Amino acid sequence: MKHFTNILVATDTRWDVHSIVDEAAQIAQRTGAKLKLVDVVPEFPWIAQLLATHHGTMRKLIGREKQEKLDALASPIRDKGIDVKTKVL
Repeated sequence: MKHFTNILVATDTRWDVHSIVDEAAQIAQRTGAKLKLVDVVPEFPWIAQLLATHHGTMRKLIGREKQEKLDALASPIRDKGIDVKTKVL
């Protein structure tokens, strides 16, 4: 198996199952790689930005929720001794 040093995993925390995260964690454990889990808060469509006066606040709340879910995904991976970081983009 090729030796990896850094693995980037883009996931969607709205899903119930994160098999790609589990697979990446297994590879990281076997190769000693660092793992980074990311999720994205999409831009609101322009019409929603015009109509929703607090769309910026809503994006921040969505980002905070996604960060909490990423941290929850990362916790059992960290317990296995894998270096994992999380970030919401």
